[in-house]
Amino acid sequence: MRFLILFGLMIGTSFSSDNIEEFKKKAEQGDAVAQYNLGKAFDKGEGLEKNPVEAVKWFRKSAEQGFAMAQYELGIAYYSDLGVKRNPDEARIWLRKSAEQGYLEAQLQLGIDYFINTGRNKLVNPTEAMKWFRKAAEQGNTNAQLALGNAYDNGYGVKKNPVESLAWYYVAAAFDDSIAKTMIRKSINDDGEKNVSEAIKRSKFLISEIEAFKSAKKTEPIIKPNSFYLNLFHKPQNLLNVVLIFSWLVRLSYFEFLDFNRSPVTNTFC
Repeated sequence: MRFLILFGLMIGTSFSSDNIEEFKKKAEQGDAVAQYNLGKAFDKGEGLEKNPVEAVKWFRKSAEQGFAMAQYELGIAYYSDLGVKRNPDEARIWLRKSAEQGYLEAQLQLGIDYFINTGRNKLVNPTEAMKWFRKAAEQGNTNAQLALGNAYDNGYGVKKNPVESLAWYYVAAAFDDSIAKTMIRKSINDDGEKNVSEAIKRSKFLISEIEAFKSAKKTEPIIKPNSFYLNLFHKPQNLLNVVLIFSWLVRLSYFEFLDFNRSPVTNTFC
């Protein structure tokens, strides 16, 4: 059984009359980044009157040139029935194009869609869900890391592996995720410390890979997508805000859960 957890992130971007005119000029000349930025201006209603149809128009022009961030936004538009008629199949086509280029938000969205029946996607596929969560986790996203830890703990979409589960919790905890620290306590309480040494060794390797990826990552365009924060039922990426409280909660009483939160995390380098 899978539970849900709230978490969030906010990225703020403002548009001025000067950069709007610059985006328009470059967008009309075929610049994919400017087309994306102009789409975001119409999407957010900053510097221009909010216009979902115009937003989709410019996202599409950029997406058709292969710009991953625009492909993601176009996929979300097809999910959301904003600026274009709702079409989940078309949404997944564009999300996959974006995700295959390594765009984190698209990878997370595909993971969510295959993880749970969101009402948009009837094709729940645990193996496919974990494939995309892994890609996001390897980019350093703690929510995806928690999803992998839970998957290996429960054998959901992957072969059950308590060491790999604990390792991913240690990875997320190393990036200061409080839920991961609670999961480490829970794992040690259930299984003792037999898996701790191997899990820490594995997590150190995973962290080194993540840090190497971050160091090599190219600089992203100046306007980043305003993900995760729109109406939950209109923007499906916000389901990431309500995915993942874990099956172990079913097995705990409320007071046991509080005990885990009060107890220290042992044998962790985080």
